[in-house]
Formats: sequence, C-alpha cells, structure tokens
Amino acid sequence: MNLTLVKLFQWAKTLHRTALFGMVILSLLMGATGSIMRFPVTADRLLNPNFQLVRSLHSQLSPYFSIFLILMMVSGLYMYFFPWYTKRQASKKQKTS
Repeated sequence: MNLTLVKLFQWAKTLHRTALFGMVILSLLMGATGSIMRFPVTADRLLNPNFQLVRSLHSQLSPYFSIFLILMMVSGLYMYFFPWYTKRQASKKQKTS
C-alpha cells in the first residue's frame, strides 16, 4: 500500500468526521451525567437517579471521551497544516524549475 500525503489527508478527514460523531454522543452523555452530579437536589426531584451508577458511568466514559478528543486534535492538526505544506512544496518546485 502506497500511502501518499493526499491519501493520508483523506484518511485524516474520515477519522476526524467519525471522531466528531463520537464526541457529540459522548459529550451529550458526559454532560447529562455531569449535570446530574453537579445538581443532585434538582436531579433527585426530577429523575430520581441512582447517583452511584451516574458517577460510575461518567468515570467510565471519560477515557473514551479523551481518546476521541485526541484523535480529533491530531487529525485536525494534520488537515490544518496539509494545505500549507503542499503550497510550500509547490512553490519550492517552481523556484527550482
């Protein structure tokens, strides 16, 4: 498999989009569990949650949240610098020609 910079860019774009959807889902879950832990009196009146389960769910989701966030950051940085790098390489080729 010949991995070029363009193929790597397309792969990073796909990975970034997939990580985005994972982050949206995890953000909603983490936000809901965090709000329940932050406002226990209100949550107790409205939902009557099991606080130990909510705390456990919040702490078990956080590593996945971090992994998706790191994947998004790395792929986003590559997508940010790729056009700059290709323009720079093209201008170097023009100067040497």
